[in-house]
Amino acid sequence: MIIQELFDNEPEEIYSLILKYICDKELKSKKWVDYGNQKFGASTFFDAFKRSKIHENIDIEPIQIIGTVNHSNFSNRPLFDIFSDKERKYRFIECFSKNNNHHKDYFFSKINARNESEAMTFYSINDLQGNKKYIIRHGHHRSLIAYFLQLIDNSYRLKGIEVTELVLHG
Repeated sequence: MIIQELFDNEPEEIYSLILKYICDKELKSKKWVDYGNQKFGASTFFDAFKRSKIHENIDIEPIQIIGTVNHSNFSNRPLFDIFSDKERKYRFIECFSKNNNHHKDYFFSKINARNESEAMTFYSINDLQGNKKYIIRHGHHRSLIAYFLQLIDNSYRLKGIEVTELVLHG
């Protein structure tokens, strides 16, 4: 499926097509961890890491998102359950709405350049192999949509994101 063509549909249909794709591919079990509540020995997440650099206007792979910081609605539950939740459904559909200027180009352009108050921000850490992993600070609904979009089309990237790089104290 070419995701840009997906956005030629009405918002409700886009939502339904993403749900169908996830069900068809049996991609229902992935969860994000709430790192704000995690302990690293006696340390909290923010005690264990220090902020290193802020990178603005970078592109990230949503599939590399591993968690959130202090957002219980988006953590420790299967992402599919969050996306398909009846109470949250309309918030996701709103993200696809032409009336909110979020249709098509919103997901393919530099997101943070559109509206500073809706900026998507992340922390980044490196895994043992040096690969970047991302933790959401702001923009959970759009991050979840982006995660599913990259599952549909691996070339999809979030563009124009602000990332604060974290490094272990030491």
